[in-house]
Parts: sequence; structure tokens; C-alpha cells
Amino acid sequence: MTTMTQSNETKHVLFEREVLTAINAGSPIIWVYLTADEATCEARLKETAAAFNYEFLHWNVNDGVSWNPRDSCKDPGQAILSIGSSDLHSDRAFVIMHDLHLLLNAQQQFSLRRVLLTECKNNTFSNADFQRPIFILADTPTPHPDIKNYCHVIDYTLPDKQEMESMVHSVLDAWAASANDTYDKNAVKPDYISTVTHGLLGLSMAQAEAAYSQAIAESGSPFELHDWTAGDGAHKKGILTHISKKRSEVIRKIEGLKFIPNEQIPDMHAFAGVDNYVSFLTKRSLCYTEIARELNVTKPRGVALFGPPGTGKTEVAKATAKYMGLDLVVFDISSMFNSHVGQSEKNMRKALATIDALHSCVLLVDEIDKSFSGALNANDSGVSSRILGLFLSWMSSRDVKSSAESRIFVVTTMNRTAGLPPELFRPGRFDRIFSTDLPHQQTREDILKIHMKKQSIDPKQYGAAIADIGKVTDKFTGGELEQLVIDSRISAFAREYAGWKNADAEDKVPAPTVESTQPTIDDYMVEAEMIIPTAVVESDAIEAMREFNAGRTTPVDSTTVLSVSKRKTSKTRRVRNVQVTNNRNSNN
Repeated sequence: MTTMTQSNETKHVLFEREVLTAINAGSPIIWVYLTADEATCEARLKETAAAFNYEFLHWNVNDGVSWNPRDSCKDPGQAILSIGSSDLHSDRAFVIMHDLHLLLNAQQQFSLRRVLLTECKNNTFSNADFQRPIFILADTPTPHPDIKNYCHVIDYTLPDKQEMESMVHSVLDAWAASANDTYDKNAVKPDYISTVTHGLLGLSMAQAEAAYSQAIAESGSPFELHDWTAGDGAHKKGILTHISKKRSEVIRKIEGLKFIPNEQIPDMHAFAGVDNYVSFLTKRSLCYTEIARELNVTKPRGVALFGPPGTGKTEVAKATAKYMGLDLVVFDISSMFNSHVGQSEKNMRKALATIDALHSCVLLVDEIDKSFSGALNANDSGVSSRILGLFLSWMSSRDVKSSAESRIFVVTTMNRTAGLPPELFRPGRFDRIFSTDLPHQQTREDILKIHMKKQSIDPKQYGAAIADIGKVTDKFTGGELEQLVIDSRISAFAREYAGWKNADAEDKVPAPTVESTQPTIDDYMVEAEMIIPTAVVESDAIEAMREFNAGRTTPVDSTTVLSVSKRKTSKTRRVRNVQVTNNRNSNN
């Protein structure tokens, strides 16, 4: 093989080298952990076998072995014994045994594992006379403990940037040939190839090729990246819209992951009181520029957002993706847990492998405290602890060097700190820990005005009286203020509707209108009495959160003052929080 430097080697070359290293070391079983599609991996192995003069053979439970026309050996135990017999004439062969991992890892299949163990101990597959290693293409990285000492585990991951770029050029060539068109590869702007490539990352090669080809067919041209309007006025979807839809569909099938394209994410400008946070994001976004790479500036890891429920953490976390120009992936770690042995860890590894393959996104792990609070003491045979370990290991091992291709920015939110493992906040996991809190008087008034507009209510009609509503909503979160406006509008509508519906026909009472169903100040006051704020119901928990935040976190708002209460029953008097400044979004 040609010697190359690590930076110039493709994933295919590295995979090929590791396979040959395992064979030369005498490994009887090469366990290939797949996060990509099996067909692509098998094609790579077939190419490697041909390049180094190995015969390519296979077995599956339906068709049996490919090397013995007289006896198909559909039984896996008989097939394993056949590999070392005279039935197989080739001295050098790659033997692919499809789905064998499902049988070997089944606890009740001890006799099958015993057959395989015996053949491995006898050097049946690799000895002085021949090399016939068994390749097992598995969706789990962990062989059964009985056979793991004889297995060399190799990862075969989803396509990287180089592979995807090559596929994009191949599809363009195929399009040009089928359309009797020609295009100059050198004339295609690098930005185009890079944009399409990044849009396809996270998909298997087969999925990516199908998505890109279909996008070209539906758009009519491979070079219309964005939505456009045709000469007849018809709205046409661009390549990226089609790819984004396909990508979302594929990632949604991965347990616990949800993909949200950048254009569907709320804008950070819809929020006020986040100037500290925005300043931080502005600086960190610069680390993704080409000049930052040239100057060896480390890429950011991400942030944690602490704060009471309803204080805008999730919406601000989503808006982070919009601000940084990245797509959003929401990761629900709680959905990783499964009652079947080993399935939880398998789900976690697959999700993390998919996230890695995306290369560029904001990863939102919302309410991480619900997933990991008490993980180290959970009565679940250590599953929670292992899931936590996988996540922490992934967080720490991420490549954030300036030369790294990855641009994955992690944002976690949490409502409580009690029971969370301290290693979650060890230096190296996050760049900064931010906190949100309850809104003060002026911010409450701003939130009320925004939600009034969303409910077709004109806030100007109340004048200075809005301040009265703000005063009676002390300790309300943004979500509770929104609910107050909704409830008040419903009360006004119900009152007007009842008067109209119950009126005599001769009275000719007009039907309710937007103007006639405007709530009064009294409506707000009455409905406010009916809402018990979370800050009151869970006063101890919220006070504990505030005390934890003081001295440990950076407020998202530069005017926020975090202080530790001297007595448990006292409350921090004047704080500010994340809130909305226009009628597009809220912090609930």
C-alpha cells in the first residue's frame, strides 16, 4: 500500500489498512461495527479483497454458503465448520457472514458460540496454510463476551466529507450524461459542492445519492440551490429544500433525534435580555471562519443553560442554531432507554454516530436533568450510568482543533441541578454555563404586550394600566404570562359570545368581533388570580437553582444580578431574564 499522511488519507484507505492489519495479525474474526449501510461496507470489502487477491465469499441463513454448490450449509454452525474444510478451495478469502451477530449475541446460542470458539482456538481460519477470516457486519460494537477475545472490532462509519463530495461529482456526471449536457467541473464553484455536501452529511451513501438525484430531478437543474420562481410564476423548490426534507425524514427515524432546518428556527432577534449570551455566540461563531482555522483558533464546544422552567431556555437554545447559521438537531436522551439488554447503549451509540456524521449543527439536549439526575444511583443494572458514560466520553473526545471539519455546537438545558453527576460540568465539556431567571417588572410588561399582539389585542388601549398587570404577575414566567393573555382573551370572547347567542332576535345584537372581544384590565386581574406561578409552587427548588447559579453561572442578561439568599425563605428581589421583544416568539 502507498504510504500517506493521516491528513491526506481517505476513510476508505484507513478502513482498508485496518482490515489488512487485522488479517496479518491473524485475527480469525473481523467484527465490523456499522453505522453506515451494509451494502456500501460490503462493496468496500469486495474492492479490498480484489485489490489484494482475496476471494470474496459470503453466507446468509436463506441462501447458505457461496462456496459449496453441493451443500448450501444454511445452518450457521455447519457453515462455520465448512470454512476450514476442503469445501472451500481458496487459501485466501474474505468470508462475509450476514446477520451472524444476531445469533452469536443471543444468550441462548451457546452451542453456536462453542463451535466458533473451537474453530478459533484451532486456528482454523488463519494459519500457515491459509487466511480465511470471518467478517461479521454488525449494528453493535460489542461481540458477546464468550467470543470477544477472538474478534478484531473495526468501525465503518457514515460517509465523511471527502466521500460525499466524490458522490456529488458522480451524480453531476450522471446528470450531464442523461441530459445530454456538459459542465466543466472546474467551473463549478467550490461553495456549491461544499454546500450540497454538508447538506447530505448524516445520510448513508445510498440515501445521499438517492436524495441528491431526486432533488435534481424535482428541481429541474442541479444548480438551483434555493427556492425560485419560474417564468410562469410557479414556485419551484431548490436543491437544498429537497435535500433538507429527505435529511429530516432519515434522521427522524433514528431513535431520539429530530432534525430542524435552519430556516424553520426562531430568530435570536426575537428575544431581549440575552445580550451576554449573544455577545458570547458572536465571538464563538468567528471560530468557524477560514481565518480562524489558519490562525489555529480552537473551535467552541457548547454551553449549558440553567434556569427555572418557563424562563426561555429551550427557545433561546433553538435560536442559537439560527444565530450561528447551523441546522438544529434535538436529542432526546431519555428515549435511548430500552428494556432489552444492550439496546439502550446501542441506541445511544447510533445516535451519537449520526450526530458526528452531520459535521455541522447545533445539538440541543433539552432538560438533560431529567435524563441523568440520579444516574449513578439508578436501580437499572447500571444502564443509566453507562448511557451517561457514553455521552460524557463523546463530549470530551470531540475534536475541536482549528483543523477539525466538525462544527457541532452543543447546548444543554436544565431546570434543576439536584442529583446531577458533577462530572457533567467538568472543564472541557462546555465553554460556558449560562443561567436564566424570572422576569422583572418592565420585562413582564414587554412580554404581555407581545402576547397581546399575537392574540389580536391592541396593548395601546390599556396605556399605563399594563403596569398594574405587571405588578400582580410578580414571579410569573414567560409561559405563564402568555397563558394569562390567552385566558383573558377567551374570557372576553366567551362573555361577548354568550350575550350574542342568548339575545332575542329582535334585539339584533351583532356577532362578536375582534374589537368587541378585547379583554378588560379586570379580565387580566381575575385570570391572574387563577394562575399559581411555578415559582410559588416550587419555591424551594427555584431558590435552590438561584443559589446554585450565583457565582457559578453567567447570566444571559448583563443586567441580571444573581445573589445568594441569606435565609431559605427570602427571595432574590431584582432579577432580569430572557424575554421576547416582538410578536414572533415567546420564552415559554
